[in-house]
Amino acid sequence: MGKPIINNIVAFDSSEEMKITFNYTGDQAYSNSLVIKDRDTLKIVYSNIISTQLLQNIVTANTLENGKAYLAQITVYNQYGVASTLSDTKLFYCFTQPIFQLNIDNDEIIRNSYINLGLYYSQPEGEELSTYYYILYDNNNQALITTPDMYDTDIEYQISGLLDNSYYYIEAYGLTKYGTKISTGKIKFTTLYSTTTSNIFLSAQNEKMYGRIKLQTKIRVVSYEIDKTPVYIDDTYIDLIDNILKYSGGFNFNDDFKISFSCKGIKKYNYKPIIEMIDINENKIQLIPKWTDTYSFVDDEEDSITDTKMFFCLSIKNSHTSMTLYTDTFTELNNIQNVIVTITKKNNLYGLNYRLN
Repeated sequence: MGKPIINNIVAFDSSEEMKITFNYTGDQAYSNSLVIKDRDTLKIVYSNIISTQLLQNIVTANTLENGKAYLAQITVYNQYGVASTLSDTKLFYCFTQPIFQLNIDNDEIIRNSYINLGLYYSQPEGEELSTYYYILYDNNNQALITTPDMYDTDIEYQISGLLDNSYYYIEAYGLTKYGTKISTGKIKFTTLYSTTTSNIFLSAQNEKMYGRIKLQTKIRVVSYEIDKTPVYIDDTYIDLIDNILKYSGGFNFNDDFKISFSCKGIKKYNYKPIIEMIDINENKIQLIPKWTDTYSFVDDEEDSITDTKMFFCLSIKNSHTSMTLYTDTFTELNNIQNVIVTITKKNNLYGLNYRLN
């Protein structure tokens, strides 16, 4: 006869029935017995013998106590009643099912293109929440976004890029310290906010009572600052040698966006940000030009540079993450050539690209 090995037993609520499984190699199993002891007193608090060839046993509901630790052992019997070696003990816990709730109600209306998600977690015996994550579903229950694992429920998580007049489902999944998987269930919400066609910048309204036409624009002026007195080149470019252009306010990096800058004649080895943007939530991005040199090596001679390439990097810093993106390298610019650098964000993914003109 062999020796059964009990599989991992995740923490469970003692008010519910629990199936305990095990692995076993030996004579065909015809029955097995489960013995459970209180970990602190080593007193037997539960035993169960079942006739089955399945490698499992059952803890019936309301026989153990929440908030306690237990030790389980299993013995397998063959058709002649010969017992296997007693398994090693397997530690497990019983805890009351946690309260795990989202900060939005079912069928709630969200009047923005983004949603700020938060969680409430509570467990009477003090078992901690280990990790959690969110999944956003469309109206066909197809997963659109799965967030990374998170650990701090005091921090809100924002999902942006939601379409207007649409409904979605959001669900949070959690894992407790002792392995219990929990879920909030799918919560339905609807977006309802005013949108304007992106290529219409001006709208007209006839106010016939006053004999006039009212014009409205959706263009927002974004203010900028510059460290030193700006020098303009051909009334088109701002000279950023030893200078930095700073934009702040009037925009939100939590939504999807696309920004393009035209640059030329960038001073080699500056290695300083030339563009800085800080949104209404203090999220910051910086555009920095950089260079890489290729050297030739000749015995007893001074190393010489044979080739120089240029590239851009984008530094991104916000409350959730800090990262840096890089473009491919390209031949450094002369005073005539210009490069269009484009920064994008879509579905929480940043992009950095360039195009030489």
